[in-house]
Amino acid sequence: MIVRGVPTNRFRLERAFQPFRRAAAPHDRQIKGYTAGASVSGGFAELRQADGIALVAKARDDNGNLVLYMLVRGLDKQRTQGALRFTYRRRGQNMPTNTTERLEIYNFDTGSYPYGAFTTALSAPVLTTYLSSSFSLSNPAQYISYEGDLFLRIVIEGAGSSAQLLIDQLLVEWEEQP
Repeated sequence: MIVRGVPTNRFRLERAFQPFRRAAAPHDRQIKGYTAGASVSGGFAELRQADGIALVAKARDDNGNLVLYMLVRGLDKQRTQGALRFTYRRRGQNMPTNTTERLEIYNFDTGSYPYGAFTTALSAPVLTTYLSSSFSLSNPAQYISYEGDLFLRIVIEGAGSSAQLLIDQLLVEWEEQP
């Protein structure tokens, strides 16, 4: 500090900004192909914690593909920082071996929904026992709509007409500046 041009006692002012930690599970879900035998049961309550109670998505009867759309609400595009962290616990049932799933996140930098593209965040084999995966995406603002939504899509091609995906947890975590 300087008083009348003469340095005096020095004061160091600091303000620590602790970001708020937030977490949410998808609120809304929709499966592609209801008229072709696809179905989904469960939602937010089943997805928020790994407790053995799963959301169940059934593949289409006509082509055996499974496409599940989910929406996470409540993010703030301007205040979210760091990375989006995902915890995903799931297993397959009645699927051929070597079946692969993709978890994709809509990227708003590519265009307004639905005219842009999804980014593959995870690609992994579908197992018959529960598998937990954790992964993160940097630069979170590109994945968040101006309304604060995060669009997710899970795609399993060739799962088979009797295939089911059981998701025990799908949790998204992020940090926000106060």
